[in-house]
Amino acid sequence: MELFISRHVIFQSSMILMAGLYLSFMAISGYYVRVFGGTWGGSIQAVFWFAALMGLAVLIFSTDMRARLRIYLVKHFYENKYDYRDEWLGFTHMLAENRGSKNVYGSIVKAFANTMQCRGGAIWLAEDDMKNYYCVGELQLHEAQRQKISSESDLIKFIGERQWVINLNDYRAQPQRYNNLQLPDWLTEIPDVCLVIPLCNEELLVGFILLAQSDINTTFNWEDYDLLKTMGQQTAGYFALLRATENLAEAKQFEAFNRLSAFVVHDIKNLIAQLSLICTNAKKFKDNPEFIEDTFDTIENAITKMNRLTTSLKKGALQELHTKEYLDTGYLIKEVIKLREAYKPIPKVKSLESALLVHAEKARLAAVLEHLVQNAQEATPDDGKIELSVSRCHDKVKIKITDNGCGMDEEFIRKRLFKPFDTTKGNAGMGIGVYESREVIQDLGGKLEVESKPDEGTLFTVYLPLANSRENTSQDEHQEAL
Repeated sequence: MELFISRHVIFQSSMILMAGLYLSFMAISGYYVRVFGGTWGGSIQAVFWFAALMGLAVLIFSTDMRARLRIYLVKHFYENKYDYRDEWLGFTHMLAENRGSKNVYGSIVKAFANTMQCRGGAIWLAEDDMKNYYCVGELQLHEAQRQKISSESDLIKFIGERQWVINLNDYRAQPQRYNNLQLPDWLTEIPDVCLVIPLCNEELLVGFILLAQSDINTTFNWEDYDLLKTMGQQTAGYFALLRATENLAEAKQFEAFNRLSAFVVHDIKNLIAQLSLICTNAKKFKDNPEFIEDTFDTIENAITKMNRLTTSLKKGALQELHTKEYLDTGYLIKEVIKLREAYKPIPKVKSLESALLVHAEKARLAAVLEHLVQNAQEATPDDGKIELSVSRCHDKVKIKITDNGCGMDEEFIRKRLFKPFDTTKGNAGMGIGVYESREVIQDLGGKLEVESKPDEGTLFTVYLPLANSRENTSQDEHQEAL
């Protein structure tokens, strides 16, 4: 027949037909009771109808009866035992729904057990670098919970090499079919277990599933084994994907830690440079009170920064560390200039517009501006000039750092300036200062622009959201809404 009738239609139609025949038979029986029942006919008929309806409800909602009917119809109406499209889509949907779930192992065992109409099962996965297999999930098979099996056991070697589904009923009757395989004692002692299903990803045995005996599907054929092996291969691929995802997440955590460490080392290098300058000038200016005062200020600043850096390396402390506050950019620029006055050329203030606030962490933003000024000093001769200015540009604060140093060409700015670990300072630099500065500014919702020409100097422009402007805007919107 070219017309295809799905299994669901056949099953539901059969259920309706059986219910109709059942009710028809009950109706005829009830009519007979009423006609020939005498004075008690009406009462007996009412009791009879109540019992009939209860029996119908039990038959309709009985999972055991429905499962037996489905198997009977499949055996007598279909060439294939399974609707592979429904099995495949249902199993794939189950894996997708439980991805990342803590109960994924139990859901997988349940899917295998439901497919074979089994009462329960358990799943083992390889751990300890594939040396042992541990039970990671079970369904109504508590005896398997604490069992582990070595990769050197006959069972693991057999299912890993052959990739067979082992029918334990066949094994007990004809052990020679399995090359006289020696099963673990605990496995043979678990009552009513029937199937061992390998979970193979290519040639690697990721794990295996043990299913308990079915009360309905008592015999298994090649179709059952092929479906179970296919489901096992998909499950193994799913576990391989999960482990790859976990490894990738772990690698990203290490990458983030290494990146933070690189920033910390970069800041430590700058602190060492400051302390080295103090040691260099100590012999010459050790009797100068101003030098002594500056020395203590520098040491105190270095201690503060080093404490901040060590705190940032502690797990979970990074979020607490980055506490934002409202900062006056003009006052912050003056502090940065004071920190860099010991180096030439001494940076100067060109113009400062007052009362321009930004919402940021003071230490991080100050470190960014200090690094940009430091780069300008290193690129400018001692008799050159470095100027800083702060102004308002619409709803942003614009900070300009200008120098007349060696400058950079367009290709260097485009390809190398913001590339991490690329430096022109040789062993003296790490190449992450400008990259880190841009990352911090972008985290604050701002941007960093660069204009430069060789032998003409460089202009770094930092744009940051204006905190008081943003507050005023939100207050105006709130008033309009009211």
